[in-house]
Amino acid sequence: MRTSTLLLSGLALLAAMAPALADHHGRGHEPTDGFPGIYTSPRMTLTFTGDGYLIVVVNSSKVAAMVGQYTINEQILSLRDVSPPAFFPSEVQECVKTHEGKYRLADDGEQIQWELVEDPCAGRARLYGGMVMHHYVRPEPAADATASAPKTD
Repeated sequence: MRTSTLLLSGLALLAAMAPALADHHGRGHEPTDGFPGIYTSPRMTLTFTGDGYLIVVVNSSKVAAMVGQYTINEQILSLRDVSPPAFFPSEVQECVKTHEGKYRLADDGEQIQWELVEDPCAGRARLYGGMVMHHYVRPEPAADATASAPKTD
């Protein structure tokens, strides 16, 4: 009896923790109205997670192109690629994985401007230097098409 009680208690605890275990990094739960959060630019969407990761998705293809790690200290974003884009030449991939880039972020409430502070990797510096991001605005859900469809008898 004692073994089955312990087993049932353990299963109940695992069931209660399942949502947290399934997404222990918090990805997909980022706020959309502040940092960390989700931001867009004309070419890409950037998700800054609460645990220090940056996920970059190319807007035109909806493909994650890069995963990196970031920190922010007094409006200076420091970033290093963990998984750089596969289409980068190998020397660029090695550079962005081993060297940190630093960018000053200026948020005027409408947009966030990236200003290059220092980045030894020219490809990444060209990509992010001068970039403008906007706060992500979640699209309104589409109206239920069946609710507005005319009734037929």
